[in-house]
Amino acid sequence: MSNVIHIVAYRDVTIESCPFCNKDTGNISGGNGQLYFIVCTNCQARGSSDPTAEGAVNLWNKALQQSQAKVNNLEQTIRELVSKLTPAAPEVASI
Repeated sequence: MSNVIHIVAYRDVTIESCPFCNKDTGNISGGNGQLYFIVCTNCQARGSSDPTAEGAVNLWNKALQQSQAKVNNLEQTIRELVSKLTPAAPEVASI
C-alpha cells in the first residue's frame, strides 16, 4: 500500500513504493524555505528535490515508473536472447 500525505487543504498526494527496494516507506523531507524530497526509510534512497512537496512526490513517483519501464525492457531483452539461444543450446531454455 502506498503512503498518502496531505500536502495542502484540497489535495492528497500518494507517495508510491520506493523505486529501489519496493517498500512503502517513503517520507517527505525538507520544507521551511528548503527544497522538498522523498527519503525511503528502509533503504535510505533519496528522490530528486523540488521547491514544492507535491513536485517532490511527483518526481519520486516518476522515478518508480522509469525503473519499472527499465525492468520491463530488460525482461523483454532476456526473453529474446533466450529464444535465440534455445535452438542452439536447449539447456538454456530452463533459465
